[in-house]
Amino acid sequence: MNDGKILRFAAKMVTQKQEDVDRRFIISYYLADDTASVYETPVANSGIIGGKFLERGPAKLPHQDFGVYPKEAFAVGNVVNFSAQNFLLYDCDAYTKNMLHSPHADKAGLLHHKLGTALMEHEKSFTLACRVADPASTGSISQAELRQILSAHKVNLSDEDFGDLVSFWDPLKSDKVPHKKFVEVIMEAVFTRATDNTDANLFGH
Repeated sequence: MNDGKILRFAAKMVTQKQEDVDRRFIISYYLADDTASVYETPVANSGIIGGKFLERGPAKLPHQDFGVYPKEAFAVGNVVNFSAQNFLLYDCDAYTKNMLHSPHADKAGLLHHKLGTALMEHEKSFTLACRVADPASTGSISQAELRQILSAHKVNLSDEDFGDLVSFWDPLKSDKVPHKKFVEVIMEAVFTRATDNTDANLFGH
């Protein structure tokens, strides 16, 4: 049924390393068998020659012994992790938009942008609150703790929106949300949408 159906996304690294900021990638997700591949595109006059970054293989969830990314994790504005690297999906080809019934496909991305905008001036206090909620430094907080911290910073999401948010961040329903990556992603979402009109579009639309 899904043979030959491939979702293709333009992606960039979620990183603070200056040498990696301009690197661009095509991430392909194969619906037939839940596999993915990552190809780096060359960037003119940068020394980045591009090529295969990750060979096609199971789209494994990070830091998990089992489980693969669900199709719903692949949408514009979302972040996926391959080879211990976070990638922000910032665009997709026309076929993928059609398959995912855009604009609903990038709801998580819209939520990330909404949260990043609301918390931009409170990033330090929000980060600190997450660390306090994680005294053992596990890197994760519970869904309830995340919602409480958001509310304390005057960010109140509807039950539906919060459900969509945690479905992305906790796809295995383990009640663990990686708070450091969460902050990085929502802040990156603000920057990405602010530069959408100037960023190179890999699919030419």
